[in-house]
Amino acid sequence: MAISVLRDSVREIQTVTAEKGMSRSRFEAFLASVNDAIGIASRGLDRCANLVDSFKQISLDQTTFQRSVFGLKLLVSDVLVILQPLLKGTPYQVQTDIDEALCMDSYPEPLQQVVSHIITNAIIHGFEGREQGLIRVQAHAAGNGLLLVCISDNGVGIAEKDLNRIFDPFFTTKMGRGDSGLGLHIVHNTVEQVLGGRVEVTSRPGEGTEFRLTLPLRAP
Repeated sequence: MAISVLRDSVREIQTVTAEKGMSRSRFEAFLASVNDAIGIASRGLDRCANLVDSFKQISLDQTTFQRSVFGLKLLVSDVLVILQPLLKGTPYQVQTDIDEALCMDSYPEPLQQVVSHIITNAIIHGFEGREQGLIRVQAHAAGNGLLLVCISDNGVGIAEKDLNRIFDPFFTTKMGRGDSGLGLHIVHNTVEQVLGGRVEVTSRPGEGTEFRLTLPLRAP
């Protein structure tokens, strides 16, 4: 739509210039409309690119992931470094409580994506309207070769009517505001299909949200 408007503006200005020349005010108005159209088109293309990237993440293929042995604490630290530009402009904090001895034989990149999506979701949705907020990332061995990772926040929580739908594709409470509604769907698919675990969520409005990831220390 923006490109169509821009094309029509160019044609109009070409006609005016050919017939009677163009005043300075008309030229400045034309430049302003061009700038607006470019901004709209650029934002639209950015949204398309993000959506395509989300679809690529949904199409999970274990053969594309590099399996390795890694420390969970270091992996989470790397995620927080990546998210630092997002956190820097907010009053929110992230605390971690992870034993350095916790090691996994699994897929680090998908797990990084899972942790990143959940923390980003808390920043964008969990603290809306709040001037402060705390996110905790905790992990401990759960026995039987399993690991429990809890990512919680003390934010606004999730409405009961939405709680059973948050892992559905395209479900979002911010439709039309740049949210594709695929982030938590990707989390669910990645945890179950790639990492061989399960993800659960508990929340109460006004009391925050907790995601619990039960993962095998050695992925299938």
